[in-house]
Amino acid sequence: MNYGAEPADQVVRYSLEGMEYSLKITGNVAKHVAIFIAAALKDQKKTRGKTRLTRMLKEQRPMKFFTVPGDRLKEFAKEAKARGILYVVIKDKVNPDQTEVMVFADDAAKMNRVLDRMNLDFVKAESGSMVTEAVEKENAPEKAENQMEKETGENVRTETVVLPEGKIEFELDDAEDMFQIGDEAFPEGNFTQAQEGQQEREEVWAEVDSQAQGVFQDGEKLKGFLDFMAECNTQRTPNLLLIYGQHPDFKVVRSYERWREEHRSVKAGEHGITYMISTEYEKDGEMRRGYTIGKGFDISQMSGKPLEERPQRSLTELIGTVLKDQSVRVQIEDDLPDKVQAQYNPRYRTIYIRNGMSEVTTFHALNRELACAALDQHTGTYSRQKVSAQAYCAAYVIAKRYGVDVTGFNLEYIAQRNECGKKDPQELREFLNDVRQASYSIRNHIERNFGAKEQEYITDEFAIGDPVKIPETKDEKPSEKASGKEKKAKSQPER
Repeated sequence: MNYGAEPADQVVRYSLEGMEYSLKITGNVAKHVAIFIAAALKDQKKTRGKTRLTRMLKEQRPMKFFTVPGDRLKEFAKEAKARGILYVVIKDKVNPDQTEVMVFADDAAKMNRVLDRMNLDFVKAESGSMVTEAVEKENAPEKAENQMEKETGENVRTETVVLPEGKIEFELDDAEDMFQIGDEAFPEGNFTQAQEGQQEREEVWAEVDSQAQGVFQDGEKLKGFLDFMAECNTQRTPNLLLIYGQHPDFKVVRSYERWREEHRSVKAGEHGITYMISTEYEKDGEMRRGYTIGKGFDISQMSGKPLEERPQRSLTELIGTVLKDQSVRVQIEDDLPDKVQAQYNPRYRTIYIRNGMSEVTTFHALNRELACAALDQHTGTYSRQKVSAQAYCAAYVIAKRYGVDVTGFNLEYIAQRNECGKKDPQELREFLNDVRQASYSIRNHIERNFGAKEQEYITDEFAIGDPVKIPETKDEKPSEKASGKEKKAKSQPER
């Protein structure tokens, strides 16, 4: 579904050395950057910024854009120079506090290191991308227009269904049925200190990137990692990849300091694994979060009582727990389009789910759409196409964790969509981070509901009393008064 307005893609056409080029810019920064590039290329002045921009455009390589605070550009320039990153600074005169930096997409991993050194969030900083293609002059406008239509999803086929909220369009693109979950089986395919050195950090991140690419080699490898994610305790995505690459059988990994707080010690002969440890530190008078490279230890390597095993839950219990106290509405429908098992509608914050499906399929489809809802940032930019694959994987993780049949999932298709690990490692890590975020959200909801105790009744300390009833006085009849006097007289002793 495409209910929120996506940032409009921008197409810039320009000429360099007699060749015509079409420049496609996407993301929140698209309009601003398009104006800048168009103006810079038309300007006859040979400035340093224009020279560098032209040099980068000539290479016809994909670009990425990152937002850097204007007052930290000098710090950025120093870090970028140390790593040999070629960049162009795009300043906004209207909003000088925020500056866009254009780099080659190939340097995204290096940019991650730079922003990490600056304690800036890489994901939040990324603001757009750009691709360049040489085209024939006479075909350029048509080609750019067709490309834009394809990438913006304006030609996605929809089917309208009338529901109580009104007419709602369900997206029915070619991939929609690939993210349905059925009961039938699919064949399975075969630091301790921060100052220990920048080189160590680079090596660790290189290993993280390598693992991210390896996860998507094929459906079986992706299945293995998602199985691990289902059983492992909550971790940041880089740590999940690091742990999986070293000991995929580890389930509860923490730093030595965390285990010590729980009064546990390392067993004799056990060795820790490379692990990112979150830290807090003060800089420029404010507290910031970062990490150090240290050692992590699994529960199996520590002394003390083993953790309690998760109790087995029935499918009926699981569905009821998932539905309890949800932040989105869940509405059962009889008239959904044929290829729609369930679908989240961001406009109404409602999940519409088909009536009459099996419990297994209902559980999977419900969790898939809850994952979509968890990935909705509520900024008006939600796109089902961008999150459906991640939500599908998140539904698999939840099912695997709670022992629900997962034979209806086809993870090979997900691996193929991600080009079998050939995509940029950062993009693959972002995909896995979405899976992690969505599955953890559902998982925490389930655990919270299972852990909630039944209502216990205790005596109210401040009980509120009933209103005081004042007896009504009625006028007595004369005969009754007289009779009363007579009785009273008779009871008195005689004198």
